[in-house]
Order: sequence, then structure tokens, then C-alpha cells
Amino acid sequence: MFAAKVFARLYRSPNSFGPCTKAGETAGGSYPRRAPQPGFVATLLATVFCLGLLGFPEAAHAQTPAGFSNFDDINPKSWLLCSGSCAGGNSPTKIVQNIGIMKPSLDGKSMQLSISGNGGTNNGWYLYSGAQDSLTTFKLDMYFNVPSKAFVQALEFDQFQYLHAGSDGVPTDTRLYFGTQCVIGNANGVGNTWWVWDSSGIGWVDTTKACNFKVSTTAFNHLVISAHRVTGDTSCFGRPCMHYDSISLNGTVVVSNKTTNSGALPTGWAEQTGFMIQLDTTGACSNCTITEYDDKGNFTIN
Repeated sequence: MFAAKVFARLYRSPNSFGPCTKAGETAGGSYPRRAPQPGFVATLLATVFCLGLLGFPEAAHAQTPAGFSNFDDINPKSWLLCSGSCAGGNSPTKIVQNIGIMKPSLDGKSMQLSISGNGGTNNGWYLYSGAQDSLTTFKLDMYFNVPSKAFVQALEFDQFQYLHAGSDGVPTDTRLYFGTQCVIGNANGVGNTWWVWDSSGIGWVDTTKACNFKVSTTAFNHLVISAHRVTGDTSCFGRPCMHYDSISLNGTVVVSNKTTNSGALPTGWAEQTGFMIQLDTTGACSNCTITEYDDKGNFTIN
């Protein structure tokens, strides 16, 4: 929605207006990696909005002390956007985010996410849950519906934690970005596999494990992604490793026990924790629209 788009652009940290790519980070060999960038003002305002202090009671109801329950019911004005170069591609010509969608839904009110544009169009919707320095496990448990796979390059589901030196045992400012995506047609021409993110500069890593989700106008897919770090760990190039414990789709564990590296937190970034959902279009897209519906979404940190 346009209002949400303007809010995100006004209240992101200043360096968000340029490309959000760390040198050497690429996604699938074609899309540069980005991540939401919290400065002090962005962190403060995002926290205020998520707590519902500016008149959005839906967000207050949905935020838990360490995460979000039913995040698909949170007012779109409380979300931030990572679009265009920030999302590793081109800016959409139209971004849609609606809540309270009755059909399709599981509980009578799903969230619709949609982007329109040309080839390589990307957009991520993300929420901050605040600096949760002492918490080490992350879980995204949600249901998603994709009515059509046409022109969908990837469905992305990310969890992240940004720590400053000395916070819970990290020796230097550290970015843990637990990125996961279901790629439909990867760089090698092989379709529907899960990829995980390495924050050290390696970028996306293809697990080669199948991502076979249901495409339907009514049926939802149950996705559960669990990850963790270890307090005081410095075994991945002097920083904590990122452990992808499992990716479960419709009750079947398809990816388990994958480990990648965390990376340096860019200068000026605040401590923060959160998650993001992203849509990417294929290169063949020409004035196309892709859509995803999310329901019963929970983001938990322990």
C-alpha cells in the first residue's frame, strides 16, 4: 500500500536510500544481497508503531515480549519496506499489502502481499521486535498461499539479529541474517529448491533440497523455520555461526542442520531483531503481478 511505502522511506536510516549491499554479497549470482538497516530513528519509530502507541491497536495486540503472534493481522502502517536496490532488484511499480482478507484464509483474516513490475522486481515487508541481545533461538511459524507460480522467482522468509560488540559474547559488531528462500528456477536452471544465506560474503547457498509447495487459490502451506546461534561462539571466522536447525513444509522436514557464517554489522547500524517476508519476480516478467497470502503467522525468539 502506498501509505506503508511512504512510511518506510521516511523513517528508515539515512543509508537505506542507497544500495543495501555489502561488498561481495550476491544472491544466486544475480541479485545483490540486502538487509533491513536500523538506525536509531528507524529503531525508535518502528518500536513505537509496533507497540501501537500511535493509534494502531492491532500491532499492540500482536506483539509479544520477544516476537509477534498473528503478525498477519498487524496494521500495514506498522510494517517497513525493503524495496528495489534494498531488496536486491528493481523497484515495483505497485506494492499491495492488505489485512483482513476473508478468502483465502484459515482464520477468516489473512494478509495479502503483492507486487507489480517488470523483470527482477523485489519487495520485502519487515517488522522489528527490538534489541533482544540475550535471546538465541528464532522460529518463524506461518501459513502461506500462492494462487499462481507464474513469474515468481523466489519466496523469501528471513529472520535476523544485529548485535554490537560485547552483547551476549560477540567480540565485534555482528549481523546474523538467517535468510531462507524457496527458489523457483535457480542460477543453474534447476527449480524449486531451498537456499539459505551466509552473511560473511558468500551469499546464498543452495541446499539442493526440494521446495514443493502447493499452488492453489484456497489451500495454504504450513512453513516452520527454526534457527539458532550459540552464546559466546566465535567458531565461524571469529563470529558466531548461524545454525539453520530445520525448514519444515507441510509437516515434512526438508532441510536440517545447515550451518553458515554470520558477518560484520555495517557501521552505524543499531542492535535489532526481526523478520522479513519477500517476493521476487522472474526476469521474464513484463508488467506482471505476483501475490502471496499469509495467515496464522508467528515469529518467536527465545
